[in-house]
Order: sequence, then structure tokens, then C-alpha cells
Amino acid sequence: MLTQLTRFASVMEVELREATMDVRASFPTAEKYGIGGGGSAMDALSYTIGLGTGAARDRVVELVRRAEAACHAANSLRAPITARLLVNGEDVPI
Repeated sequence: MLTQLTRFASVMEVELREATMDVRASFPTAEKYGIGGGGSAMDALSYTIGLGTGAARDRVVELVRRAEAACHAANSLRAPITARLLVNGEDVPI
């Protein structure tokens, strides 16, 4: 996401003096260790972007929205995931 931000900042001529990102995630551990159910998918993912800039707030918001829309990682996490197993060319249920 920061890579997208810096690229779009350059294109949009938004000055960035500082750019930081804090990413936090939580995961259940019971299923991983075989001591309970509940799955092993991430419970929550959040991030905070910190920007140092002299640009107008509306330009910064526009910049972040454009960067989020173009971020492959963020958009991949929002998309459904499907899995398939082929064994010797034959579909096998997982």
C-alpha cells in the first residue's frame, strides 16, 4: 500500500514528507494446535496510514482512495478465494 501511495503521490503531485503504515492482524490458535474448532482464518486485519504532508486534506484523501483502489494486496484480501486439487489431471475434492 505504501508503494502505491508514493507512486500516486508523485503522479498527483501530492507532497509526502513522511509515510508510515502500521498493520495489525489477529488469528485464532486453537484449530492450529488441534485443541478446538473455529477455523484458522484471520479474525481481523486493520491498518493505519500516517502521512506527513503540506497538501490539502481533500487531496490526501483522494490520494489514499486511489492507492487503495489500485493495491493488489488489499484487493486480493477482499476477494473470495477458491481452491482446487488436481491429482494426475483429475479433480479431487479437498
